[in-house]
Amino acid sequence: MRLPGRTVWSGLWACAVGCFLLALLAWWLAPTTNWLGGSAVLAVFGVTFALLGVWQTRLNRSRMRGAEPLVHKTHAYALYCRACECVYFDTRKLPAGILPGKPMPAAEYRRRLWYACGFTKPI
Repeated sequence: MRLPGRTVWSGLWACAVGCFLLALLAWWLAPTTNWLGGSAVLAVFGVTFALLGVWQTRLNRSRMRGAEPLVHKTHAYALYCRACECVYFDTRKLPAGILPGKPMPAAEYRRRLWYACGFTKPI
């Protein structure tokens, strides 16, 4: 299964880009403002954020790959009704804690999927 494109990015990479842009600006203004030392510090922060972003992205991707079986088990037998905005489940294979024939609101279903993926904790 192919993971969504958003798993390729981490918010830390945006911090790295910002630090690199500020370092470039400080280096460009260094002859008039004497900010060359600040430029070096910002470049070091940029490299640090970039490396942490790579690490965070790999961690997110491996966590999502590990959650695929549990999400599939929860999602495989769900049927969404647009009219009542509820989710119904096939009665042959119910996930744990689901009553047969009882509709589940879409928000509750979404919360269960997020919990299965490990993005939230049970309430």
